[in-house]
Amino acid sequence: MFGQYGSASGIVNVTKVVMKETDIPSPIRDIKEITAKDITDYAKKGDKLANLIFEKFCQYLGKAMNNIAICVNPEIFILGGGVSSAGDFLIEGVKKQFKKYFIIDSPMPEIVISKLGNDAGIYGAAKLALGDTL
Repeated sequence: MFGQYGSASGIVNVTKVVMKETDIPSPIRDIKEITAKDITDYAKKGDKLANLIFEKFCQYLGKAMNNIAICVNPEIFILGGGVSSAGDFLIEGVKKQFKKYFIIDSPMPEIVISKLGNDAGIYGAAKLALGDTL
């Protein structure tokens, strides 16, 4: 589920579902190959369809993070990958949804963007290849 809906390609998957479920007019409908950046850019500009898509994406991510929080009670969630380029816009959307579903009796984890962004996997792979332990 997380890879399907909790990533940059997940935003595209959510877009396809939402566009089938609604007839909200938007220039997004004219884009042949929609990207997560397209959705984020249009959402930041106030496009109704893009905002609905982004909110649904944040809802999926917030729910998934809550499931993780119930199991392991982390102090922090660090969001990386391509979707992290949405920055504070992503953080605010996810926090809003996360708070809706947060049910455990402990402090709410901090939610931040990875300083390595989309390169986190590359750095981790290089560190592993060099034989360094994490």
